[in-house]
Amino acid sequence: MTELHVALTDAPYSTIQDAYDALVAQKTNGTLTMPAGINVHGGVYRIAKPLLFQEDLPVEIKAF
Repeated sequence: MTELHVALTDAPYSTIQDAYDALVAQKTNGTLTMPAGINVHGGVYRIAKPLLFQEDLPVEIKAF
């Protein structure tokens, strides 16, 4: 588990959007440290609707 992941949550999120929304919440309450990133484990991720990102919160999504 990466240091960044440990700092953000005790358990993995079920979707990429959930992970991003958690970053948005941390940015809103002032606890987010930059740069922000989401680590994605191998597998198939079916996305039913487009991911929604904010222009003012850049995030790196990478394979873990």
